Amino acid sequence: MGELVKRQSTELVKYTKEQFLKEYAPRTCMVKMHNINSIEKAVRSELNSLARLTKQFDREFIVNYLKFWIIDLNEFLNTSKSMSQVQIETTAELIYLDNYNLNISDINIIFTNSKKGVYGQFYGSIDGMKILSWFQEYNLKRAEWYYENISLHEHEGIKKHGFKKWNELNGR
Repeated sequence: MGELVKRQSTELVKYTKEQFLKEYAPRTCMVKMHNINSIEKAVRSELNSLARLTKQFDREFIVNYLKFWIIDLNEFLNTSKSMSQVQIETTAELIYLDNYNLNISDINIIFTNSKKGVYGQFYGSIDGMKILSWFQEYNLKRAEWYYENISLHEHEGIKKHGFKKWNELNGR
């Protein structure tokens, strides 16, 4: 426990909690993942889902990681009414409970899009309901994309091997 294993081709890369936080800090993700800017690219990125990250680390660590994203957004927006610590904690918990299927690139897309105004203006305040609505909207679009683009056969192969290996096995 305490190390993240990420698939890269056939080799495994392990992260401690500290390394993970450094490698996947919100601002670092925004820069390093700027090319992962669509649902398709996020799904195919092979980054671990929140559920897998929880198995590698623990639930509290992942909820705290989500808090970093909310705090980063709070600081970026510089609104007249920022979220309180309790609101941040509750929002992070609710994001975790309803979005354990998302991976880090999905999380990055949602928060980066919010900073770009994709989900609308903030008009002086931000709250958990707004953030949760973005996740809900994104999840609906992600589910639609998945349904339209991934067959049951592909889903089973991807689940077993990962996207890159599945594509190699099928000459893609």
